This record gives sequence, C-alpha cells and structure tokens, in this order.
Amino acid sequence: MASRILLLLTILCILRNVAGRPNLGMNGNVAGSSIAIGTSGSASFIIDALGSYKIQLGSEYQPLYTMQNAFYSVAEKFTTAGIAVTDNILLLADDNSGFVTPPFQAAITALSNLQSVISTEFIQEFQTLQYRDKTFITDRLLDSLIYITETLTQLDEALRPLQTAAEHAQAAAGGNGIPVMQEPSRKIVTPRLVNSLLNAIVPIPATISPLIYSIHEPLAQLDRGDSYISTAKGDLEAALLQAHQEVVNFNGNVRTLKQDTNTVIASLSTSYGEQATQIVDILPKLKASTNYPYELSYALQTFDETASIPSIEEKTSVVDVTIEEYIDVAKTFDDDLVTVYGDRICPVLRGVVQVLIASGPYADYCYQKYAQRVVDLAVHNFYDIGECYELELNRLYSVSRLITNIVNLAMFNFAELFENLNTCATILPCPSVCDPCINTLGKLLDTQSRLMEEKFDLILQIVPYETKASLQRLKSCAAFTKYKLIADAYDLLRNVYKCEYTGYRQV
Repeated sequence: MASRILLLLTILCILRNVAGRPNLGMNGNVAGSSIAIGTSGSASFIIDALGSYKIQLGSEYQPLYTMQNAFYSVAEKFTTAGIAVTDNILLLADDNSGFVTPPFQAAITALSNLQSVISTEFIQEFQTLQYRDKTFITDRLLDSLIYITETLTQLDEALRPLQTAAEHAQAAAGGNGIPVMQEPSRKIVTPRLVNSLLNAIVPIPATISPLIYSIHEPLAQLDRGDSYISTAKGDLEAALLQAHQEVVNFNGNVRTLKQDTNTVIASLSTSYGEQATQIVDILPKLKASTNYPYELSYALQTFDETASIPSIEEKTSVVDVTIEEYIDVAKTFDDDLVTVYGDRICPVLRGVVQVLIASGPYADYCYQKYAQRVVDLAVHNFYDIGECYELELNRLYSVSRLITNIVNLAMFNFAELFENLNTCATILPCPSVCDPCINTLGKLLDTQSRLMEEKFDLILQIVPYETKASLQRLKSCAAFTKYKLIADAYDLLRNVYKCEYTGYRQV
C-alpha cells in the first residue's frame, strides 16, 4: 500500500509540470494537448542523436572508413531534414500569431523535404554500404526508412485538414491576428482533428529508433535493456495519470458549466422581480375589480410560484444534484485503467525485454522497433480517453445552450407583464369600465403563466434525460478505448515475439 501511495504522489508531481496547450498558429488556445510540443522536442532530440554518435577508427582498413563516412552521410542528411520537421512542428504548435497558413506551410514543406531526402538522397551511400554485395545493413536501413515514410505520410495527412480547420476558425474570428474564442473554435478545430495530429506526432520517436539502430549498431553494440523497464514504467505511469487528469479536468468543466447554467436559470427570477416591483402600485386598482379573483389572481400566482426566488432555488438545486450524481458516475470510468495497463501493457513490455536479452539474430532491432511502441499504447489510450471526454463536454455545452434558449423563451412570457396590467389599470373608472380589459388580460396571462411553467418543467425533464444519455455515451466510449488497448496490446505482443524470428522482414 505504501508503495502505491508513493507511486501516485510521484505521478501527481509529474502532472503539475504539464505545459499549456498548443495554438496551431491561431490567436487563441486550442482544446488539445501540450504533448505536441513535448513530443516534437523529444523527436528532435532523437533525430539529433542519429548523427551525434561518433566512433574513433585506428585500424587503417579503408572499407571501415568508407562505410563510416557513408553512415555519417546518411545520418547528417536525415538529421538536417528531420530536425527541420520537428522544429517546424514545435513552432507550429506554439504559434499564436493569428496567421495560420505560414507555420502550417513551413511544417508541411519541411515534411515534404524529408520525404524527398529519404527517397532520393541515399543512393550513393547505399552502394557503399552494400560491401561485398551484402545487403544486411541496407535492408535494415531501407526497412527503417519505409517505416518512417509511413509515419510521415500519416503526419502529412493529419496536418492538412487541421490547417484548413485552423484557417476557417481564424477567419470566423474576423481574420488574421484576431483573437479566437475557445468555445466557437472547438466546433471547427475539433478534438478529433487535434487528436489525429497528436496520434501522428507520437510515433515519430519510435519510428526513428530503427534507423538509429541500423546506423549505430554496426559501429558499436549498445545495451539498453537495464534502463528500459524503469524508463518505460515511468512513461506508463505518466500516461495513466494524464488519462486520469483528463477526467478531473472534465469534472471541473462540467461543474463550471453547471454553475453557468444555474446562473442563467436564476436570472429569470431577477427579471421577474423587476416586473413584480413595478406592478405593486397598480395591483390595488386591479384587485378592486370583481373579475380579478377569477381571471387575474391565479395567473399572477402561477407567475410567482414559478419565477420566485424559492422556486428558482428549487430548480437549480435539482440541476446541482443531478450534475453531481452525473460526475460521481462519470469519474469512475477510468478506475480500472491501472488494472488494464498492468494486465495488458506490462506483458508487452516484458516481451520486448525477453526478446532483447535472448540475443537472437534480430534482437536489437526488435527492441528498437517495439520498445517505444509499448509506451505509445498507453499514450494513445490517454489521447483516446481525453477525446471521449472532450466530445462529451461539447455535447453538454449544447444542452446548456438549449436550456439558455428555453429560459429566454420563459422570460418572454412575462416580459410585458407590467405594460399589460398597466393598460387595464389606466382605463378609468376602474373597477367597472376596466373589468372587460381584466377579463381579456386574465385569459392571456393564464396562458402565458402556464406556458412558462411548462418550459421550466421541460428543463427539469431535459437535465436528467440528457445526463443519463451522456453517461451512456461516455461509458461506451471509455470502454471502447480499453477494448482497443487490449486488442492493440495483443497484436503488439504477438508481433514482438514474431519479430524474434523474422526481424525486419516481419509482415
């Protein structure tokens, strides 16, 4: 128990240092994740490591120097183009200038340049590295580069629709440089689009790893097994707590939304109170009419019962209780993630280490190819869980807007109450001459008070109905992310063990 408490405290400390959200060139925050910046920096570091590893040769055996230079050339060309990609993605994620197109185009151009380098710039180096017509090294290099190209294609496919959405959001705000409000922008730059970009960025470090192995391994044998488990364990714990933090953030946003909604509901009693204050002086005249008890009294009483402060407090109390019950249930949907991670990801992590220490013909390559992808399982699950809650929060915003519209309609029912009553009161003498007016007005106000009461009844029906439906959607979405994690972990573990025998020729 003590070790588990220490683990949670450690992860909470990690979460306290999470940075702000990316801006994607817009003059405003995007409901996404700050991991875009951190992952781009991590990818840049890994790419730079590709060319930073040097060896000192002293045998004077010329083929060694020739191949060394070829490895250095491949590393230098790829590093220059690759860091340009990660740097431009980092600048894009952190750009809040309000000029969307330039940072996106810079990132896409750098991406295209890296793809061109991969496909056309390594011909001479490959010829040199096929020493004695052996293709072991170049086969590994080629497989690594194909793997990278697939990831770059995925990143390109994620950037282009996101650019279009960001441009539309900035344009909708009024043009370049104009501040973009978060709630309207989330309808255009959706959590799904941002999540697609994040899922395209995350594999980059893992994708580069096989290329690092393919260049560094012939130069020196590196052993990373000792540090792998502890490092991966920390990454998995961080991803687990980040997923939980998404739930915590969701709960806070729902409570804020609840308070905003109750404020809108409470505003009705304030507006009605202004009307009630105005009619105090004219009510004695109207009450003197013989028609008042039969025509006006009940309608005005209904207005008071429906729009009075005690009545509004009762209605907002219902909303409070319903939303708190909703949060109590919603926050449990990630409770079993610790068990799921332990049961499904840990076996994959152990599988990677077992293949590595078995020292088969493809052991090092399999380690490099799959080690980071184990962590990606947890990171992708974190993004998927976050997307579930982001999408559901959007739907709850829509419910809140619906309630606001209903409240506005309810206000319309008594907006001219004083003017209507005063019309009858000014007909002199009253009572007697004003009696027919009171009779007619009574029928109108009776209908309006009933309609206002029905609108509030509608709100009290909508809140429990929509929260119940929301919980079902949220529960299903969260459950699907776990099933997806289980399936992906199963496939990954199978591929890890298959890699031990088939290596980079694995299909």
